[in-house]
Amino acid sequence: MKGGTLVPWVVSGLAAAVFGWFSRRWPDDWDGVGFVLAVHDYDLSRFRPHFPGYPLYVVLARAVAAIGVSPAHACALVSALGGTLVVAGLCAVVAGRVRAWWISAAALALPVLVATSTRVGADTLALGWFVCAAALALRSTRGLRATGASGVCLGLSLAARPGIAIEVSPVWLACCAFAVCTAVDARDRRIAIRSAGIATVVGGLVAGSWLAWPIARHGWRGFWQLGHTHVVGHFGSWGGTLISDDGPSRGASFVRLLVYHGLGIDGSLLGVLRGCCVIGLALLGAARLGQRPTRFIVAAIVCSGLALFLAQSVGAPRHALVPAVGLALLVAAGLQHLASASRSRAAIALVAGGYLAAWPAIPLLRAQRARPPAAVRAIDAVRNAGDPRDAVIFGGRNARFAELVGVAAFPFTWMGEVDASLERANRVPSQVYVTDEVAFRERARGALRLFTRECSDDLPGRIEHCVTVYRYDWLTRTTPPDQTM
Repeated sequence: MKGGTLVPWVVSGLAAAVFGWFSRRWPDDWDGVGFVLAVHDYDLSRFRPHFPGYPLYVVLARAVAAIGVSPAHACALVSALGGTLVVAGLCAVVAGRVRAWWISAAALALPVLVATSTRVGADTLALGWFVCAAALALRSTRGLRATGASGVCLGLSLAARPGIAIEVSPVWLACCAFAVCTAVDARDRRIAIRSAGIATVVGGLVAGSWLAWPIARHGWRGFWQLGHTHVVGHFGSWGGTLISDDGPSRGASFVRLLVYHGLGIDGSLLGVLRGCCVIGLALLGAARLGQRPTRFIVAAIVCSGLALFLAQSVGAPRHALVPAVGLALLVAAGLQHLASASRSRAAIALVAGGYLAAWPAIPLLRAQRARPPAAVRAIDAVRNAGDPRDAVIFGGRNARFAELVGVAAFPFTWMGEVDASLERANRVPSQVYVTDEVAFRERARGALRLFTRECSDDLPGRIEHCVTVYRYDWLTRTTPPDQTM
């Protein structure tokens, strides 16, 4: 095997080792709890997971869990597989232009990629298959086999996370357009157009075949109702889009998402220097790749970022993955351009690449991989305070973690159900606790007593937060508890 062929495999193996070793043992958000519970109980109506079901991700997690791994760790290991596919796919996308070593340095330098590749979530798996599909689409003129493989990878990407279509659709169009524009003659141009159409159709068929599982599980009508509820909530009461959110605050969150999780500028001096280094290397990379490739990469970054701003939650760092990976291509090209000039510049490039790659890994080395997130620790304190069968938690997303530790919960009270939540709390004969995010906290302040407060680890790609749990004192309730419940 030639050295040029061996290096991408070595780089991908290194990424797999890093992501697998630092994979988390617990979910750290609402969606993650749903994925973990879906390993044993796949039910979209109970948000295990939420619509549209993520069938490929759940199937792979079940396969890993079958060998004796805990459900949460199995989900995180599937994410590590996705991160490995991202690195391998990027090496294939720029094969012949940028060396794999620089690709690995730039990819591992992304805080959001390191974080999502070590946590519970389907984002990296979907993006990894898509990057492989894009790499094959750029080679579609080489034959029908590459075209078919590109379509299969595209379908697997959508089967892992159907919602990724919002972010990668403009990138897929850019890849197909680049393949057409770089064709050497009219014949190759026709082949590229035909191949793009075939790959898109094959991708749709593959994704549709995987979605047959959740459709069969809930029926056509049930699946449609779940989808309608999800879309209405996403664009309405739940928030997460330009239509449902406040414009100025959403813009500020979007800028923070790109600056902190895309460029790694965290407010410290080292963070600012790192951001400047990323921008400088990206500009060098643009000059290295040439006008046409740079134009398509920049267009893909801008279009995916615009799709993110319009139709995705800008408070979730994982949604910055697609534009961040596009930026990594330019950074890798910049590192190689710097290294190829002279030995002294090669040393500078080596130091810069090592620094960029080590920056997000340092917090990971400090973090306790086996330590549960703040919400789990807070709810676990409730369980340890007495008989968990005598406790119930009212709250929003954090209350969902109670399902992992065996405490009863009403996790939907954050959706504006103020009066209904108070009425239910007053009728519960158990020890009642509420999280700090519930809608009725202000109204019930007179009945609240501070119980515990836990804070999350400072992991890259995540917003550090604390979870507070209050005891809801039934002696000050307006009505006595209903002993018949």
